[in-house]
Amino acid sequence: MCLDYTARDSRIVFWIKLRTVYFQNNKVRQTSNFFFHLIVFDYKLPLMKFIYVLAIFCLSCISQANAFQCFSTSDFNEIELLVKEADQDTLVLWDVDQTLLTPNDPILKPKWEKLLDQWLGGKKFIFDRSGKKRYIFREILMSAPHSVLDHDSPSLIKNLQKKQIPVIAFSAAVGGKIGKTDSFIDWRIEELKRFDFDFSSSFSHIDTLTLPKDSYNEFPPIYKSGVLLTSLHDKGPVLIDFFEAIQWTPKKVIFIDDQMANIESVAQSLGEEIEVIGIYYTAASELPCELNEEKAHFQVEHFLKTGQWLPSVE
Repeated sequence: MCLDYTARDSRIVFWIKLRTVYFQNNKVRQTSNFFFHLIVFDYKLPLMKFIYVLAIFCLSCISQANAFQCFSTSDFNEIELLVKEADQDTLVLWDVDQTLLTPNDPILKPKWEKLLDQWLGGKKFIFDRSGKKRYIFREILMSAPHSVLDHDSPSLIKNLQKKQIPVIAFSAAVGGKIGKTDSFIDWRIEELKRFDFDFSSSFSHIDTLTLPKDSYNEFPPIYKSGVLLTSLHDKGPVLIDFFEAIQWTPKKVIFIDDQMANIESVAQSLGEEIEVIGIYYTAASELPCELNEEKAHFQVEHFLKTGQWLPSVE
């Protein structure tokens, strides 16, 4: 258990975070069930009462702990160690954006996400003059050059596939028409292959699956050739629908993603029936990327006007 606190005015604010800690190669590794709690105590509260209330609260947190592990790392070697635990009853899920692939332009890196969001008016999609929805952020990503985030990732995935361990790409991206591309999932499959990622060996007997769609999303989640796109639906419920559709449920899920909310969604949906190991991969957010704000703003404005992305030249 970890206890952090800060003083604010006449109060102490305590953040409680439950963790399991173990040692590996003399290095502390931590897992967390993402139970975050806030307690506020007045300075004048009697010490014994303070300790009593705190103890009761901590015990209640422990009793509610979810049965899954999560690791936070920017080191791909640590991912390799965790994935070695996989067997044929394990499903290994890889997010794509900022996990397998990362854009080359600084403005598209996680470090500058808030600034880009501000320039786009806080919207991931816009409506053109005809009233048609455009997924503008995804259009930019599709136009911008990318690189493999860690060059060992294709070989790791291939090694898992050789052991007949199911491995799929699992992205929140929209699977339908984006810009001039009629089928984003087809584009994504080919784009991944271009970087030596081929997930088609997993569930190869399945052609294309269309999963249930929420009323507020334009496109349904879709699966094809080892790539599962949620089309902006939460990842956890989509994964449950996927298992039902293929009539197979793994005993363990290992999920690598750069967004903590996605890992939480999967863990909450699978509950205690399936062992979940979440890997919160922070390598992309820790990449050094200096930004020339004037040039970056011109890149964005030029794309909004012309639909063409001008890669930055350092």
